Amino acid sequence: MKSLHKKILQKPLPIILSAIPVFFLGAILRIMTDSGALHILGYLLIAIAVLILMVIGNPIKKFEEQLKELGYTREILQTDLEKGVSYENIDLGNQFLVSYGLFTKVIYFGDVLWTYLDHTLNIHIILKDNSEHVIPIENKWIGQDIAKQMEKAFPFILFGYHDEVAQLREENFEELKQLYTRKMFECVVKEELPTYAPLTTPLMP
Repeated sequence: MKSLHKKILQKPLPIILSAIPVFFLGAILRIMTDSGALHILGYLLIAIAVLILMVIGNPIKKFEEQLKELGYTREILQTDLEKGVSYENIDLGNQFLVSYGLFTKVIYFGDVLWTYLDHTLNIHIILKDNSEHVIPIENKWIGQDIAKQMEKAFPFILFGYHDEVAQLREENFEELKQLYTRKMFECVVKEELPTYAPLTTPLMP
């Protein structure tokens, strides 16, 4: 799990550490100078440092909170990722995707309703609660690998961008969820079952 934590801290930690000297510089300007302009600058630097710490916070704690909301443990996630592949900023398991950046994103494929890759090499992942994750990738081949892995685990997911699907999401999300349900039952009838047994059985979205 240390390697996972190192990946989580890789990008936010330098920014968090940079806030410390900014804070102390602001405090020095505030305490040890008589200039009104420098006092204002000191307050500004202190505010910037505090804002950085408030926004980024504790990346490990936020990661743990995500897992708790999903209802899974670090051990389950780690075991799943060990069976998959790692890219520069993404770990892809059988049923989970973890995207590392300023904020780590943990996505369970069973929660995904629709996903597509745009022309700027961002993967859009829309969940069943209509929330959306936008994940940048290095090239389209990684995007294809992610889509293939999602399809192995949950062939009911809607893949690819379509204007009709985008319109449904905007105007009638419940109908879009019904498309997922119909695709799921079609897969069951055709016996196109997931390659990997899902951690939870998605009988209904």
